[in-house]
Amino acid sequence: MFFSAMRLKALMLVIAAVFAVGFVAGCGDDDDSVSDATEAASEAADAADDAADPAADAISTTTVDIPVADEGLLYAVTEVAAPAGEITLTSVNDQSVPHNIAIETPEGDVLGEVVTDGGVSTVTATLEPGTYEYYCSVPGHREAGMVGTLTVE
Repeated sequence: MFFSAMRLKALMLVIAAVFAVGFVAGCGDDDDSVSDATEAASEAADAADDAADPAADAISTTTVDIPVADEGLLYAVTEVAAPAGEITLTSVNDQSVPHNIAIETPEGDVLGEVVTDGGVSTVTATLEPGTYEYYCSVPGHREAGMVGTLTVE
């Protein structure tokens, strides 16, 4: 198993906190000192976890549902908005005609799975504020008007 430098440092802090609890528990007769040491070790472990991965709690994904229209080569929703960050677009396709959802990003197009008969196509991208186009990448569908606008605020 490989550890990043931050994870290794966090692990070392947790181990040191556990040893400190054992040392304090062995040195005193007062039960309060044991619970204080245990609490301190727990706080040290939490701090180590936060130091190892500070963005873990900050990651959130906004999901936007964009269903395929009941008939034709269209999405039922053609204009949506979402906050900047990780955005997931989902598109339910109840038709027997295959469709998907795709989005143009500065890094290139991201394509969801082509689905039929109640399948769900999903695409996720991390986006900065701006205007982006989502579309069906099945040949001819985009050209026929199966497109929409995503405004990232």
